[in-house]
Amino acid sequence: MKKPIHVSRKMNFCWVLLAFSLVLCLMIPAVRETLYFASRARVLRAIDSIQLAFTEKPNSPFIFTYDWLEFNEGLIAHAGGGIDGVSYTNSREAFESNYANGFRVFEFDFSLTSDGELVAVHDWESFGEMTGQSCQSPLSIEEFLASKIKGKYTPLSGEDVIELMRCYPDVYVMTDTEDINDSLCEALRQFIHLAENDTSILDRLIIQIYSRPMLFSVMQVYPFQSVLFTMYITPVHLRDIVRFCSTWGIEAIAVPVSSADDATIRMVLDSVSFLLVHPITNTADIQNFRKLGVSGFYVSSSVHD
Repeated sequence: MKKPIHVSRKMNFCWVLLAFSLVLCLMIPAVRETLYFASRARVLRAIDSIQLAFTEKPNSPFIFTYDWLEFNEGLIAHAGGGIDGVSYTNSREAFESNYANGFRVFEFDFSLTSDGELVAVHDWESFGEMTGQSCQSPLSIEEFLASKIKGKYTPLSGEDVIELMRCYPDVYVMTDTEDINDSLCEALRQFIHLAENDTSILDRLIIQIYSRPMLFSVMQVYPFQSVLFTMYITPVHLRDIVRFCSTWGIEAIAVPVSSADDATIRMVLDSVSFLLVHPITNTADIQNFRKLGVSGFYVSSSVHD
């Protein structure tokens, strides 16, 4: 039985209207970007799950320690900490200044130079801006060490960071390798080589991971004493990350301060022992988060009231 002509025309009009609306939406940058990242997140979640399924795993959970959260009331010098109101320098002067101010846990961003050397740099584009250079791609180690950040601060190589840990035996270094996510294990092997397998140094490295399979890759490199899961990169849902961490012995999860609402804090602390937030800029936020059970705070610059 044929459909009435007016019904067919109405259906055709609906399809045309739907197609036109979709095209119009895709012409709007914000909508197009939202659709792109939504589909990209689904793909990345699937990749994470597939990799996790095929990853060789130990028979029992790992045992990690988090006693470094007791130092300086859980404050962590983010990117070496601020200096003279400047953040993200990852510099020697930032380290020395913040050590003098009581910090004992330092998070450094790490990347690789064009010749494969480990250095403390957030990303090459911002490093170029801070050093007055054009850095669309990594510099060589020689070029990197010859640079001055903001005209006066000294950049740090991986070897320099290890040497600081030798000179300051109460310092812990947290790794941030988001810029070289795929090369994290290579970066960690460089740390082991530079430390000459000195466990008194390697056991003070705090490894941030960004995906579930990464845990097992990292622990095959070296039996690190402290690992935490940092949430700002992974597309995997928080509930799945919390379940994974609880299962495999990771007792610390870090989330952006913008995501640290009451529900998130409860979900994390119902399953693991410690929640960290980043970045923190004022003491009022620290006090409020402490009341909710947050243990650690990444501080990029001087904390103000």
